[in-house]
Amino acid sequence: MLHSKEKLSSKFLDALLAHMDDAVLVMSPDGVIARSNAAAAELLGFPADELVGRHARLILPKQWWLYWDSRLAELRQGNTVHGMSVRQHKDGHLVDVEFKTVGIFDSDEIFIGYFNIFKDLKKKDAEELANTFLATLVRASPDAILSTSIDLRVRTWNAAAEALLGVASDEAIGSALEQYIPQLQPVMVEFSPPQLEVATIRRFETTVVNKNGGTTPVSIVVCPILNSAGVPTGWFVSCTDITERRKAEENTRIIMGELSHRAKNLLTVITAMATNSAHTESSRSSFEIDFSERLHGLARSHDLLVQSNWNGAWLHRLATEQLRPFVGLAQNRLAINGPDLNLRPDATQCLGLAFHELATNATKYGALANPMGIISIDIVDDGADHVLTWSERGGTEVKTPIHEGFGMVVIRDMITDTFGSEATLSLNPEGLVWSARLPARFIARPGSSDSM
Repeated sequence: MLHSKEKLSSKFLDALLAHMDDAVLVMSPDGVIARSNAAAAELLGFPADELVGRHARLILPKQWWLYWDSRLAELRQGNTVHGMSVRQHKDGHLVDVEFKTVGIFDSDEIFIGYFNIFKDLKKKDAEELANTFLATLVRASPDAILSTSIDLRVRTWNAAAEALLGVASDEAIGSALEQYIPQLQPVMVEFSPPQLEVATIRRFETTVVNKNGGTTPVSIVVCPILNSAGVPTGWFVSCTDITERRKAEENTRIIMGELSHRAKNLLTVITAMATNSAHTESSRSSFEIDFSERLHGLARSHDLLVQSNWNGAWLHRLATEQLRPFVGLAQNRLAINGPDLNLRPDATQCLGLAFHELATNATKYGALANPMGIISIDIVDDGADHVLTWSERGGTEVKTPIHEGFGMVVIRDMITDTFGSEATLSLNPEGLVWSARLPARFIARPGSSDSM
């Protein structure tokens, strides 16, 4: 009968074996299995009652029996035997294992048995692969990733954390995380002890200050690290730099505001077009035709602005696109002389409407009313500003003033209001001449001089 001390030792050994992740067999000096833990039963397929009392040859392939005596001799001498081997599963297949065998000696240094500890190599390889993958992922991540103990002492600190917070890994490890990210402290209060084991991920945004005083907006993810038993052992913290996202959001806000402003301006122009066209046209059909053509002219200017991401439009192309519906492929009927200018959006819209109205008038009454008429657009430097002149020749003889309709509102009043200088209109016998000063503030940047 076992004494109380021996019983305690036996129970302690049973408890220790039961909680070990590695497979363990306790062997007698002659190789008979005395104890087996649950991990060994799982690995080998033999329940403990089928292993205890059986010789170790039960789980050792015959080709390995030759090494039995030499291994046992090493153990008797106090050596630990370690290496790679195989064990035979209950169903007959072989299991690759990493083993470690340690001799057991009593107080008189008498050899009384040994431990045989082994790990499934497939499981070990999978764990090592997972750990390697995780380490590589953390090392290569652009996000600052770190872990702490349960009391928020830093355990790991990747390169991205060094870059974000300006603190080297060897300086950070072991220190209190609060000194680097004080905003975490209020969040940790949410993880009260009763809820800690079932705590979910917390996400929030804040601004962190690095060692040199620079600030960075970040998105932070924090959650407890649980061991295999589900007990919290520390914290996982990830910080993502959201500077570019914040810039994109601000840019979107600005764009939406600008879009709203442009839409309102466009609706104002369209409303003015509709109102003036309705007042000046004699019939519904003529109103529909003229209003539709004006909308198309406005759309051509907007197409050019969209293509440049609303940075502006080149003057030569603006004039060409606005007159294309009127002159078609006969480019010899349109000459553009002088430097090309990159117009700002407001100038593009205003001049686009003016060119459309001038071309419409020329088609009805001027240079485009017959096949021989020619239109010239001349751009002349005048200090910082430029002067634009529209000249018609070869068309029908001009005898009556231009009709005081929406076209006149555009080429005279709108141009004057937009550019701040009066636009002039002359009805010479050889053709209409229109001139306007384009201030420098409406030009984004000069282009090369060419002509059509």
